Amino acid sequence: MDLFKMKSLVFFLSVFGCCAASPLPAGPLDGVLGKNVTFQTILGPTESFLTIVWSFNPGPEAPLVPVISVSPKGETVGAGYKGRVSINSTTGVMILGPLEAKDSGDYAISLMDWSGRSKAGEIKLRVLADHHGVQSL
Repeated sequence: MDLFKMKSLVFFLSVFGCCAASPLPAGPLDGVLGKNVTFQTILGPTESFLTIVWSFNPGPEAPLVPVISVSPKGETVGAGYKGRVSINSTTGVMILGPLEAKDSGDYAISLMDWSGRSKAGEIKLRVLADHHGVQSL
């Protein structure tokens, strides 16, 4: 089964959630242009998942963009993310980079455990310019 064909399910779960707390910390998440950013999860140490899907939500009228997914059949990386994304198949933690300005926006995660229960969440990524030599007052 191609996990990226489950766009409707992922969208539904990321927008409406499912009976459980979000698996993501409160956002937004800030990253620096040209650097890597880590999307942390807040999952229990004993939780185990059959599938983990990360998607980018470009806006209300656009379809979700697949970023990366993992299942028993392996890992699938979406176009535009090859060589720039990795995932921990146990924790769902995703690392993206080097960041580009177009990476700013909303990211959704959908996880399904071995009994069919799911968790979903969304977090906003803000890609900030790297101001070398600028000091805060």
